[in-house]
Amino acid sequence: MLKRHSCWLLILLLATQFACDHKTAKRKPKPEVPPEPIVEVSEKSPFPELAVTLAYLRSYYYDPTKLKPDEMLAAGLEELQSDIASVAFVQTTPKLVTVQVDKEKRDFDLSKMTDIGKLEEVISDILKFVTLELKKNGAPADEIEDSIYSFINGMLEALDPYSVLIKPKYTDDLEMQTKGEYGGVGMVLSVRDWEITVIHPTEGTPAFEEGVKEGDVITQIDDESTVNMLLNDAVDKIRGPENTDVTIMVRRSKKAPKDPGDSGDPKDPKDPGLRKVEKEKDPGEVKKFVLRRRQIKLESVSARWLPGNVLYLRINHFINYTTDDLTAKYAEFTKDKKPSGLILDLANNPGGLLPQSVTVSNAFLSGGVIVSTVGAPGSQKQVFHAEEKGTLNAETPMVVLVSSQSASASEIVAGALKGQNRALVVGETTYGKGTVQQIFHQGQGQPILKMTIREYLTPGDVSIQQVGVVPHVRFVSVGVIDDIVSLFWPDAPKETPKRTRTIKSDRQRPDEQPRYEVRHFITERRDRDQKNRVEDTGADEDTIEFARRILVEAGKPKASETLAGLEALVKKHLAEEDARIVADLARRSVDWKKAPTSARTPSMKLKPLLCATDDAGCAKPLETLSPGQEFFLELHLENAGDEVLSRVYGVVSSPADFLDGHEYLFGQLAPGKSFSWRTRLSIPHRTAAGVEPYQVDIYEQGRGKIGEFRQNLVLSEPGRPKFAFTFAYGEENGGDGLAQKDETFLLHMQVKNIGDGPSEKLVSMMRNESKNRLFLLEGRAHHEKLAPGQETWATMKYRIQDTKAPLKIELSVFDTEFSESVSRQFELPVGAAVDGSFQPFATLLPENTPIWHTAGLSGLQLGTGAGWADAVGMYGTACRLKLTDRVFGFAACTLRTDPPKDRKPPVIAWTPHVVPPRILLTSRPESLTKAESVVIAGEVVHPASIRDFYIIVSNFKSDKPKQKVYYAPGKGGSLKFDSTIPLSPGLNQILLVARHDKDLVGHLLLSVVRE
Repeated sequence: MLKRHSCWLLILLLATQFACDHKTAKRKPKPEVPPEPIVEVSEKSPFPELAVTLAYLRSYYYDPTKLKPDEMLAAGLEELQSDIASVAFVQTTPKLVTVQVDKEKRDFDLSKMTDIGKLEEVISDILKFVTLELKKNGAPADEIEDSIYSFINGMLEALDPYSVLIKPKYTDDLEMQTKGEYGGVGMVLSVRDWEITVIHPTEGTPAFEEGVKEGDVITQIDDESTVNMLLNDAVDKIRGPENTDVTIMVRRSKKAPKDPGDSGDPKDPKDPGLRKVEKEKDPGEVKKFVLRRRQIKLESVSARWLPGNVLYLRINHFINYTTDDLTAKYAEFTKDKKPSGLILDLANNPGGLLPQSVTVSNAFLSGGVIVSTVGAPGSQKQVFHAEEKGTLNAETPMVVLVSSQSASASEIVAGALKGQNRALVVGETTYGKGTVQQIFHQGQGQPILKMTIREYLTPGDVSIQQVGVVPHVRFVSVGVIDDIVSLFWPDAPKETPKRTRTIKSDRQRPDEQPRYEVRHFITERRDRDQKNRVEDTGADEDTIEFARRILVEAGKPKASETLAGLEALVKKHLAEEDARIVADLARRSVDWKKAPTSARTPSMKLKPLLCATDDAGCAKPLETLSPGQEFFLELHLENAGDEVLSRVYGVVSSPADFLDGHEYLFGQLAPGKSFSWRTRLSIPHRTAAGVEPYQVDIYEQGRGKIGEFRQNLVLSEPGRPKFAFTFAYGEENGGDGLAQKDETFLLHMQVKNIGDGPSEKLVSMMRNESKNRLFLLEGRAHHEKLAPGQETWATMKYRIQDTKAPLKIELSVFDTEFSESVSRQFELPVGAAVDGSFQPFATLLPENTPIWHTAGLSGLQLGTGAGWADAVGMYGTACRLKLTDRVFGFAACTLRTDPPKDRKPPVIAWTPHVVPPRILLTSRPESLTKAESVVIAGEVVHPASIRDFYIIVSNFKSDKPKQKVYYAPGKGGSLKFDSTIPLSPGLNQILLVARHDKDLVGHLLLSVVRE
């Protein structure tokens, strides 16, 4: 047996990693550290990732009763077949499962799987079969590795939402997130107008000191172009070891910096010919910076003074040195004066390290329990106490700000300060993550297992798992802006996909409500600063101002004393806000005055109307809608009872995002009276045709829900674009088409819409996959709308910098509105130069003459030609033909002579280099049904071959939220299918996928509602 040891890194509450040297970490107080875990794994284990995961689960998982082999196996198989296209499984009996990989099937006996110890044998047998078949079918190493991780993570996801196995290549990012340090130059980057753009150079870093400015566009990193470079790749290239240099070229605009919120979608010029259809860039000023990397420390704490002598402290993450930063900031700001009130902003703080949450809590407490953790039955309870030596300020009146996205470590701090009556908590109920994860790591180059090992309890032994920390005062900003109503939204429900087990605690606190609820009315949308500084992710200024008023007008050292003095302030604020709402809605013809509420059940009638955007009075209501359409959804509510209703409003709920959450205001309704409210909605182009169900819940403020109405929105299919493309490349100034160092090439893409609907925002793109061996000069084109059957051209430009290794590129075409795309990787031809002459002549091409990309007359064929063609020269035995104004190709010349005067242009049949499979339905299901299943039948076609075809059904309210229900391996260029598709109640999204290979995929999305 081979003993494998895990380094105890630190107990975590977020998916992060800390350094192994826990002996040197500063802790105030020092948390109790459990013994270093040890597991034993067989040397013969074929899948060490699986063996280690199961070994740690057996030894340290916080709830061993969840480790049920049959459920873990089923969840792993579900994830495996969802992630790996050529894998499918069927479990015919509890003791037998059949797994299919492409054309091969194998049965696996589950009868021996009596406990988790035997589970490894069964999973190993399945993974051996799967990985071997994938390898036989030519799957890349990444896909084979993905199959192993997909199975394991599906199994873990069935246990709880937080346990996960992380690939070795992602461990560096985890360490940076937790330690808060990295080797770099100190720039926050983003993609603006498709370009890598500096959002914020951090003061005191190499980028700031050398003069890099906000808005600078990075065009080159060392000797590599950033055209179409992924943001993560750019960040990785700029980061590196300390005391090394990175050179960047930037383009600095001569114009004023643009609004960070401007999406900057390029305008499409009307150019019918061969073109590079892209927004004209500001040429700006090109600057070169050589930046020496050094250790960059993330800012975890910021501070500022507010009026009334209130000190505002913002914590963004709980990383390795957060408590040290907090101590330093507090000392800096209180050197000359002491605060009369403290605001600790934890809004939107996702958490981090448990020890840091303990020491941050201790900074504002002088004693008592901060948090305790409990693990599996029989494990020792750990209790963390506050100590006076770690205290910064335990007396000044204090408010903690939280939001629905405040999680884990931030919840520990908020829960501790609330539970010890130290601080008033203001904001929204927090996320509700009350578990502790430990990192298990086998060493360099090995995966990381983040596993739930304990549950934490706030003072009083209260768990906040799934319920969160409830604020003393719920404060939310509400308003009516651009006729979009947001007045009544509740706390966000904490939903977990049904396949993932929800962690529920037997120590969960009883249902609790805020003492006060304050809705702050706003009349304009306030765009946040997007520079990604620490303070930008915290609470908004209205919430901060309300907290400041609490401290100035009612602040006391104990939260209960502050709460007791809040009544007058809250009543005054509520009265002011209510008056503002009544006045604003009166301008919109809504009578929002309050009337006495009756105890009788009201009677109402609701009539929905679909109205065209240019039909102000809705004189011609629409029967159906189409994806991509804008419309008004008007709700007409009538009081059919005999008593006055007041402050009536409706809230729409729907699986469709474009419908869900919209609020409708009806105000006061006398008996027999009615009122209509309309909201302008836009259906995304990517939405599947069918039925979108929605429910309108009617409320009377102060009384609650008084009615509900269920409706369906019918969406017809107007047609969708699908794309195919071919391409031609050649040297910018003529040549043999073969790549040699320092040559500049043009690549022309011909894009065709082979679908049945027009495109909206069509983009052609070339991406460099050859690192610095190829320098991309122009790599993107934005096109006009492309009608079905139409073609358009785009030109890319690149320079060859090295031919010692293969030159790989990726070409893609996509529509950002429809989420339709097609892409393919290619290897550019490289070879010794072919001598050529440049005397033009005419040549007659026989029928079906092959036309090639290069003078080598081999490789990827450009197309075929026939008729008289103009040649611009000879390269060896190949003539270089002019096929269009810019596109050239090579063919073997058989005749050179003077053409007839009435000759016609040659007929060129372009080779369709990239054509996705087409899915043609002969049996399409009804969009609305009461049946438990539907039948889908049709045919998949492709000019060359079909690798496989499968169907996935998604229903996130189902016990199986995503399942592959049909799989068939390919049979030549045509494959017929006929499948019965099971339906769960509610919205079922049915995705049909056909593959030519792993990259070239066709798909069709259907929507069916089971009533």
